[in-house]
Formats: sequence, structure tokens, C-alpha cells
Amino acid sequence: MIPGLRYDFYTSNADDSEEKKTSTEFSPKFALQIRPIEQISIFGSWGKAFRAPNLNELFPTGTHFVIAGFGTNSFITNTELEPQTTITREVGMGLRFRSVITRNDQFKVKGARYWIKGQNFIDTEVINPSPPACFPPNCNGTTQSINVPSASLQGYEIEGSYESKYALFEAGYAEIDGQNNETEAPLGVLTPDKLTLHAAAKLPQYNSRLGWRLSYFDDFTNTTDVTLLRSGYYLSDVYAHWSASKDSFLSGLGITVGVDNLFDKKYSRIANNSPEPGRNYKATLRYSKSF
Repeated sequence: MIPGLRYDFYTSNADDSEEKKTSTEFSPKFALQIRPIEQISIFGSWGKAFRAPNLNELFPTGTHFVIAGFGTNSFITNTELEPQTTITREVGMGLRFRSVITRNDQFKVKGARYWIKGQNFIDTEVINPSPPACFPPNCNGTTQSINVPSASLQGYEIEGSYESKYALFEAGYAEIDGQNNETEAPLGVLTPDKLTLHAAAKLPQYNSRLGWRLSYFDDFTNTTDVTLLRSGYYLSDVYAHWSASKDSFLSGLGITVGVDNLFDKKYSRIANNSPEPGRNYKATLRYSKSF
């Protein structure tokens, strides 16, 4: 049994405004896990959460999207945006088996279902007029963050993995749905169904790992706004990781190099029609020490 309590203090103000917003919130959480036998775990949780709007939600700027020959949709600010509070319930079950194929290997699978009730839920509202309300190319619209008085979300996640001394395989699938309880319209912050695959070759003699990740996002049609419809896409990442052995003087040091979006795929996320980053080369140096 894991009880928890979080305290948030939030204040927001703009230089060109005398208005200042302050809010405090206590967020309790309780989680329970039962393991009737070594291979099976059953878990559940209940928790309240608080999230203040961030700067991108309060003061977005620039163009959201352009429809050639029709008009431009631009972000606008919303200084009246209130913090959101949610209550989340989750239940699930996991299986774990050891020494399945080789000695000390491990196979795990876990599934969870969750339900979220939100008040003042921070959502995205896209307003784009069309004829006869306007005449192209002057059908310009706006996009801003708004508070939905009452919202509901629900979804599930399934993930599994197999790991041995020389290999690692992981797979996961996630799906989410949600609606504005007052209008029964889909929320604007929903994401498409997502499938992830991860495979890695482990080189224990060199304290290294070579890996590949594939993320597939399905077509997004869960919206009443045609500007938010998106075609499915996939992203492929590769990486190499090395860490110092525990008995060396460099113990705690880790280096990772990789390439995200290996095939330079062009794609857009759900609430943003502008293209996301293309091929990205990166390197990470980490060091940690325990006492």
C-alpha cells in the first residue's frame, strides 16, 4: 500500500497587467498492489491531481496553420485560464516470469485501464470560419487554450518485454478517448492510438547496448474539427549506449549517442499543423554517484 500527498503552489502574472492569480492545492493519492503468487500482480490506484497552465497555454503566439487560398489560423492568448484538477482511477494486472528461455532471463506483460474526471480541464479550441460567414482568402481563424468545466477521459495501456543477458525486446500499445461532458464533443487534446516497438542487442563484455525504436501513430479521426484530422505516421530512432563498469574509477558514467527520426519523416502532431523536427542527431553524457 502506497499513500501519497502532494502540495502545489501556483502564481501567474504578466508584466503588462496588474492581475495576479494564485492558487494552492493538496493532491492525495493511494495505490495498492497485491501479489497472490510470484508471477502475478494486481494493482489499482486513486489519485487527485492539480496542473497549472503553462506559458505556452497562457501566451501562445504565431500561426497555427495555413489553408492555402482560404485563410490563416493564429494562436491567441488566454490570461483567464484557470488551473485544472483531475481525479484518476486505474486498475490493472501484470505477469512476470523468470528463466523462460535462458537462465535469469525475464518476460513481463502488464495491462492497465484508467478513467479520468477533470474540472476546468485545459483543452484546445480551434475556431475557423467558413463561407458564407467569410470570403476566402480572408477566412482567418483562431486557436486558444480554454477551460472545459467538466471533462472525462478513459483509455488503456498494454506493454510487454523480454530481456536476457544479450537481448531486449519491448512492445507497447496505448489508446485514449475523451469528451467535453457538457457538449459531448471530443476534446481537442486527444492523441492517436500509438504502437511502440523497441529492440536492443546487449554487449555485456563492453557494457554497451545497440538499440532501435519504432513508434507508429494511427490515423486520427476522433474529432469534429476537420482541421485536426491527421494521417498516420511512424518514427524510427537508433541509439548506442555505453556505461562504465561498477568496479572502475569511472563508475556512474554513461554515454548515449543516437539519431531520432532516422528517415527524416515529415509529420504533424494532432493539435499543431506545423511540421515537427526532422532527423535529429544527439549525444548525452550522464554521471551519477551514490553515497
